[in-house]
Amino acid sequence: MNKVPTAYVGSLAQKLMVAATVGVIEDGTYKHTYQYCWWAKDEAAFEKAKKLLSSDIETRWMPIKGYLQ
Repeated sequence: MNKVPTAYVGSLAQKLMVAATVGVIEDGTYKHTYQYCWWAKDEAAFEKAKKLLSSDIETRWMPIKGYLQ
């Protein structure tokens, strides 16, 4: 990923919704970048958030249960 700053999609319950970005290095070489949407409560919310995030990076859903309650 070569874009700065990192995009965010809003805020909820005083928490900034920024995808967690992870870079994968294999054998000393940069291979992949993934971004994780942690705030979506269900598949529909994930798909909506995914449209707002960078399409250059594979986006995965990783809900953190109870975080936004």
